[in-house]
Amino acid sequence: MNNLLGNQHIIAIIVVSSVVSAIMAMMLLRIVMNVAKKYNLFDKPNARKVHKTPIPSMGGVSLMGGVFVSLLFALVRGIDLQLLSVYFCLFLISIVGLVDDLKDISARIRFIIEFLMAAFLIYQGIEIKDWHHLFGESSLPMYITHILNLILIVGIINAYNLIDGIDGLAGGLSFISVVFTGTLFYRVGLYDYALLAFTIGAALATFMSFNANPAKIFLGDTGSLMLGTVIAVFIMKLWGVTRGSQASVTDLDFWQILITLPAIPVLDAFRVAVFRVMKGRSPFSADKTHIHHHLLKLGYQPFQASILLWIFQCTILTVVVLIKPVSIWFELLVVVVLYIMFYGAVVGLYEKMQASRKKIIFKYSHLQKENQD
Repeated sequence: MNNLLGNQHIIAIIVVSSVVSAIMAMMLLRIVMNVAKKYNLFDKPNARKVHKTPIPSMGGVSLMGGVFVSLLFALVRGIDLQLLSVYFCLFLISIVGLVDDLKDISARIRFIIEFLMAAFLIYQGIEIKDWHHLFGESSLPMYITHILNLILIVGIINAYNLIDGIDGLAGGLSFISVVFTGTLFYRVGLYDYALLAFTIGAALATFMSFNANPAKIFLGDTGSLMLGTVIAVFIMKLWGVTRGSQASVTDLDFWQILITLPAIPVLDAFRVAVFRVMKGRSPFSADKTHIHHHLLKLGYQPFQASILLWIFQCTILTVVVLIKPVSIWFELLVVVVLYIMFYGAVVGLYEKMQASRKKIIFKYSHLQKENQD
């Protein structure tokens, strides 16, 4: 009975904080849009951007409100140093993103800040210590573990930043991730992390109502960098807690879910970087080769493309969960194959569509020439 009452108390706190987070997010979004209008702080269209009219960015400020609400409730409950460090990093990366939205920060400086922040999180114990699933029973040297975690954190942060190219995409994919991780945190008894996940989820849901086509405001680097950070933190925290833990109350290994959550942003960023290098360009150069750009070429509207990728994310998650665990390498292979199949289908359809258009143009030109003769 005491456990039931305790759980009801936690659920009540999560519900109240989520409602407050959603209300605060709406207030902050309206303030940001008014400030952007007053001071002409718009994301202006250019050759590599999808939108055609100036639109306010910095929508991620609303997510900072959600994080703040979560922090207040966590402080009332009592907060440890590790979780406090997570909040510090979330506010730090949001401020970096906000500055980047207002005046561009060089990629080098941003990477330095991200690596320093990742190193700080690792120092506070937010890392994957047990790489058993990947490398067998043999333990890795500590410095190798740290390097892998640095790459993973910074990689996930930038993958979410890069996937934020059309209305609703980064926000929708992140919403799926925070809801799943929030549920897992609740199940393993990490209620303060569950609180953080659901308050961010509530703020994201509010933001999405403003970001739906046609978008009134963009997430901006303020939001995408923070979302990448929080998802990286959630994955590492859950991996460490559930590996060998008695908290797993089902036959499902949580790592099956964790490897799918950042799959689309990470795999897409990796593919784009590889293709750019193969063409002799910098992996960080801008272009329109991301998966959502290919969907737009097929004629989908930005928000329609986002919905398709949300569905694809859920499909990956469902397939991986339904497969009987063999090894993490097998699960990773399944995720990669699913992505390749989806990407191949999109590109194949586009090429088929282009070929059909060329045939129609050729026939039309040929008929015109015959009529002239």
